Amino acid sequence: MKATVEYFGMIAEILNQNNEEIILNFDKELNLRTFFENKYSVLQSLQYKIAINSELNDTLKYSENKVKIALLPPFAGG
Repeated sequence: MKATVEYFGMIAEILNQNNEEIILNFDKELNLRTFFENKYSVLQSLQYKIAINSELNDTLKYSENKVKIALLPPFAGG
């Protein structure tokens, strides 16, 4: 499955990138938090949320459609 990943705020700064295209190989479900923390170990020490197609969720279910993933650091303000 092909996915577009967007990194925001301090995550983008730490990883030195705002986005990337990735290929995910899995059958039914994939825990994205585990995937990204294995890919970028620095994420293990950060608090962040994951959004899949604009909905907060850590688990990606297999789909033939292109997926948009966002890693979101904590936001301050009202």
